[in-house]
Amino acid sequence: MNNLQATLLRSMLVRENWDVLRGIVDADTLDSTDARALLGIVTRMHGETEGDLQVSTIRLDIEASYPIKVDLKAELLAALQSVEEASLEDAGALKRTVKRFISRDKSLKALAYVGAHVDDDNYDPSVPMAMLNEAVNASVIMDSEVLDFSQAGSPSEPTRTGVIGFGISEDMDLFLDGGGANGELAMYVAPAGVGKTSYLWASAAYAASKGRNVLGITLEINSRKCVQRVDQWLTRLDKYTLIANPVIALKKREEMSGKIWIKDWTAAAPTVDDIRALVLQMRQKGQAVDYLMIDYMELVRPDHFNINQVRHGYSQIAKSLRSLAKELDILVLTAWQTNRAGADKHVLSKTDVGEDWGVVKIADIALGLNQNAEELRDKIMRVNILKQRESTARNLVTLHCDLDSMVIQRIDASADKEPEEVGSDGTEPHVAGSRIVLGGGAANITWQQDSHT
Repeated sequence: MNNLQATLLRSMLVRENWDVLRGIVDADTLDSTDARALLGIVTRMHGETEGDLQVSTIRLDIEASYPIKVDLKAELLAALQSVEEASLEDAGALKRTVKRFISRDKSLKALAYVGAHVDDDNYDPSVPMAMLNEAVNASVIMDSEVLDFSQAGSPSEPTRTGVIGFGISEDMDLFLDGGGANGELAMYVAPAGVGKTSYLWASAAYAASKGRNVLGITLEINSRKCVQRVDQWLTRLDKYTLIANPVIALKKREEMSGKIWIKDWTAAAPTVDDIRALVLQMRQKGQAVDYLMIDYMELVRPDHFNINQVRHGYSQIAKSLRSLAKELDILVLTAWQTNRAGADKHVLSKTDVGEDWGVVKIADIALGLNQNAEELRDKIMRVNILKQRESTARNLVTLHCDLDSMVIQRIDASADKEPEEVGSDGTEPHVAGSRIVLGGGAANITWQQDSHT
């Protein structure tokens, strides 16, 4: 029994999930004999009780039902153990997972039939056609639920869940009705070399500081550099000062209320399916990922690559990432590079998106990073809203942006005043409240740790 079948059966023990999935999952859905047997037991027991089923009750039922068939009983109990250890998933997410499983399974069976019988004299094309129709119908069945408007909730109920700011500007988050939300695809859009990676890690670190469990997938820089970006965001120190005073970062890491996991895929080109599988595997291990950051989207590989349809492939990746956000009920944050014309624009627009303008059309939120040579020298970044779905506002904010120390904030923030010197004699600093004191030697200074906005 594989993880999907174990998770499916584990979740179907819950009455609410059972009511949703029982019309979809049957013995043909499961390719394990033990899984089919357990499904039969679960089906029977749900017919005998109104509430949720317990693994302990099923175990007693198996032991009572197979007093003589010791080997069969042992197999079923071992399979039940796998079910007990599987994670409990939401029925909605499972429906989408089963949709893909059933559709692919029936499609593969159709292909296998063609391969095995196409040269036979009695080859019947209606057989694989029927299998393919079943694959299509499986998708239709999964998506057939509709909302009865008369039963819709109050207008006062929130339309978005899990809203989290991007951590670069309180004003920008306000313009975006709080920031990004679960089920949404958000992206930074900028020319090459402007700071997309730094902004991605700044937003990821901010989310973790607010209690989110972040999975950061890096496809461009190695994991150690990613760790350094997060440490710099936490401490507001440049990398040389950070290297000389590592204890500051270690203490700041301990204060984070959320988690950050980093997956280094710089040597590979994962597909969206690869990313989905990684998140699901982590959740099964108890690593409750609820925020996904991908650096960056162009480096994700389409599931089916066609060199003659590169632009369509990028658009399809964006659609797949947005579907993934909805399926996993998380915010997916990534980045996209502008075309050459966009690199020379004072303020980016949708038409400046490299390769495929449809990428921004698919995104729920797109933020443009704008910076000319003078602004780079003066550490200034203008961030504008290219796209959002919560309002027609297309505001622009101007920020102090020192990416050498990962400081991104309002220009008038007091933290713009940085220390001129930092102790470098190797003594360990200590933390007192929100103040970090670097002790020892003639170059001692006291540095005020300001909050990120």
